[in-house]
Amino acid sequence: MNLEEAIPMLRAEIHDVRVEARGWAEVAVRASNKANAASEIINLIYADVREIKEVQQDHGKRLDTIDNHLEGIETRLDGMDARFDGVETRLDGMDARFDGVDTRLDGMDSKLTDHGEMLQKILAKLS
Repeated sequence: MNLEEAIPMLRAEIHDVRVEARGWAEVAVRASNKANAASEIINLIYADVREIKEVQQDHGKRLDTIDNHLEGIETRLDGMDARFDGVETRLDGMDARFDGVDTRLDGMDSKLTDHGEMLQKILAKLS
């Protein structure tokens, strides 16, 4: 093969290489665009995760505050429960005393009835 015959063949091969190179360049650009888009998506995901962590930390602080407040309320309720137990004990004692007073009054009732009858007899004699 001589030089004049080789030149058109070389030109055809160069044309094929250029077409193929353009195709691969387009594939590379698309891949780069996809990689950039993936990177942006990952950055958005990381930003969302950071925001979620901040909100979670804020909620954790709020829950700690609520927990401390509830512990204080629980302590106060325990104190009130003990006081109510004391009041209940005192009321039970008063109930027992009232039962004793009631028994004594029942005993006085018959005496008063007797005394009333005696006074009526005395008044009847005096009249």
